[in-house]
Formats: sequence, structure tokens, C-alpha cells
Amino acid sequence: MGEMVGPDVWETCRDLIPAGSVFAFLAELRGELFPAEMFANLYPSANGRPSMPPQILAFTSIACTLICYRRLTK
Repeated sequence: MGEMVGPDVWETCRDLIPAGSVFAFLAELRGELFPAEMFANLYPSANGRPSMPPQILAFTSIACTLICYRRLTK
């Protein structure tokens, strides 16, 4: 459950994310903040095409919300 398919984005793009930013914090701790077991009931079947790991989806949702909030509060 939650196996990565391809390179880890954080490891690949680490130099592009500002150190100490909320995005770096979320990327570094996403496995602890959003463990795959937390989403096990949402992905009950092993059949079909593998989906994006749920912790990546949770991280993306938070990152998008933060970006939108930052733009709206400028």
C-alpha cells in the first residue's frame, strides 16, 4: 500500500523548495503526517492500475490550499 512508482519528487526537487518553508516541512514529514495506513479504507482493492499514494494526494491538497491562500491574501 502506498508504494512509490518512480522517483520521489522530494528527493528529485529538494533544491527547488526553499529550506524552512511550509512546503519543505510537509515534504520532509509527509510520511509521518499522512501514513498510508490512514487511508487504507479508501483504497481497499489491489486490482487495477496502481493509484497515487494517498499521502501524496494529502500533501498536494494542503500545498494547493496554501498557495491559493497566499495569493488571496496579498
